[in-house]
Amino acid sequence: MRLLQRLASGGIHLSRPFADDEVPEYAILSHRWEREEVDLEDIVAGRGQNKAGYNKIAFCADQAARDNLIYFWVDTCCKNKAYTGEHQEAIRSMFRWYQRAKKCYVYLSDMSIKKTASCEEDASSTCERSLRASAWFTRGWTLQELGAPEAVKFFSRDCVYLGDKRLLQKQIHHITGIGIGAFEGKRLSSFSNEERFSWVERRETTLEEDRVYSLLGIFDVDMSIDYGEGRVSARQRLQAEIDRQTSCIRDLRNTNPSDDKRRIEDTKGGLLHDAYQWILKNTATSDNGLSPSRSSCLVDALDECTSGLQELLGFISQRSSLTPRVKWLISSRNWPPIEEHFYKIQRMVPLRLELNAESVSEGIRTYIEHKVGQLAQERGYNKLTQDTVLEYFSTNANGTFLWVALVCQSLRNLQGRHVLRKLKDFPPGLDDLYERMTRQIDECEDAGLCKQLLAVLTVVYRPVTLVELRAVTDVLADINDDQEELAEVIRPCGSILTIRDDTVYFVHQSAKDYLIDTASHWLFPSGKEAAHRSVFLAACKSMSGTLKRNVYGLDSVVQPIEHIDQPDPDPLVGLHYSCLYWVDHFIDMYNNGNTSTELQDEGSLSEFVEDKYLNWLEALSLCQSMSNGVLAMARLDHFLQVISDKRR
Repeated sequence: MRLLQRLASGGIHLSRPFADDEVPEYAILSHRWEREEVDLEDIVAGRGQNKAGYNKIAFCADQAARDNLIYFWVDTCCKNKAYTGEHQEAIRSMFRWYQRAKKCYVYLSDMSIKKTASCEEDASSTCERSLRASAWFTRGWTLQELGAPEAVKFFSRDCVYLGDKRLLQKQIHHITGIGIGAFEGKRLSSFSNEERFSWVERRETTLEEDRVYSLLGIFDVDMSIDYGEGRVSARQRLQAEIDRQTSCIRDLRNTNPSDDKRRIEDTKGGLLHDAYQWILKNTATSDNGLSPSRSSCLVDALDECTSGLQELLGFISQRSSLTPRVKWLISSRNWPPIEEHFYKIQRMVPLRLELNAESVSEGIRTYIEHKVGQLAQERGYNKLTQDTVLEYFSTNANGTFLWVALVCQSLRNLQGRHVLRKLKDFPPGLDDLYERMTRQIDECEDAGLCKQLLAVLTVVYRPVTLVELRAVTDVLADINDDQEELAEVIRPCGSILTIRDDTVYFVHQSAKDYLIDTASHWLFPSGKEAAHRSVFLAACKSMSGTLKRNVYGLDSVVQPIEHIDQPDPDPLVGLHYSCLYWVDHFIDMYNNGNTSTELQDEGSLSEFVEDKYLNWLEALSLCQSMSNGVLAMARLDHFLQVISDKRR
């Protein structure tokens, strides 16, 4: 990557090419091309000052200096367009270069301050009309230049600052149709494919293929550039690459992290800047001169890793040594095995909550004030009620954000006049709070049903949808298929469970831990193995009642899976979990492989395999999970072999 450098004399110098891992901080210019642009040869030869395009380069140099940046990048003169390979590589890297820029300056050459006031001083409607008149918002490539950098500043051709993309987000949203979240730091991948494709529909490019190529960074896709292939072909190749990446990512996870993030924000509140900023300040100032990182990898709640923990610890240790320019940020409860492992890493910088008690307390106080303020506004608290709730939270939170979030969730259902009377029903500490929740479940009309559902949801290996839940338990047999009625059954467990997008989750891992560790006798009176047995039998029953040859009714069963359209309604929609995990539940029926127990349900297993094995394989194929079936059969074969050896 070549950069321009502003010299002390005011001149502009072209830097040597920087390797990807040594690029310094730089500013970047976004603009529309004019007839007379300064190119690479002009800069090398020290000419071009008389060209119309030189003014914006000089502006970028001066503005970068005002922002304490020595280097800056302008596409007209930092890449060699005559060399096809370099030009194509620049196009493929463009989004990343804008994304990495410290500052991005948008130069609106067709907007003059002499005709309109600065958008900071002007009424929003007048500002929007002025911005809408600029052709910059109609060009294809400026889409990535608006979305990629974190800091985007807009300037008129008179070099007058108009505002940044956050200040002008409403106006830009109205002009471009891009969701406001994109200007507030929301990841572009969180927007649907259809929405991102729509952003370029009203934009123009000189070459038709650029309508597609300008979207590569928007979709985080890298593919070859082939001018002459036409827009249709380019769009087809882009869609194929998106589909390939989507399929790959889906195979690497049980749930969508973006969905998980939205669920957590909905149930526990969003990020509150003043409550977490101290952590970033500590990690930023504790590097002790370590080399700057180009990437950061965050692993949250490492202690909640239920399987493969040692392998994960080994992987992190190995990668942190092999890739020193990647910063790993890891959070965990202070478990000795985890602590001991990471103390072997030379470049580790520990940050202990107990040694930062003042910062944590301040974060908790900020969070409490924020949440109580929300409650007061939503439920119409008077000042006495608000002050009393604030004081009770401050006294009983015990440094736990989750306690505050859970109690707020419960108070949100109470009228303001009942709050003071009910407030003391919420004991301090999470365990005491969870104990209160289980007592409430015992006192509800559907206590038995709720406990059976909790037992099932505690032993399943991933969150299940409401229709999947029906397939793995018999206790919902008398409940209609209506999603609202199913959700109503779970509502008494609302302090421990939550439903989002028809999927059932625990409000927090600590709630599940409490049920398994502290409330195990209450939840599993016959042992956890009985819950696994219940899920296994129900799953086999559900699959046996639905699976059959050619379950989708296809004209031909020999065709690529991507050409198969799911029928509506899809008979397999509620059986995905059962098809993937019935083997695991069968094995865990016997106390995680304790083969001293006779196989009491060997008959159920044999009957299902004999009658439905091929139908099950077909279902796995339609669910694009055949590899899971192969692994499941390998585990089952090994388990049965161990049983057979024990019997001899």
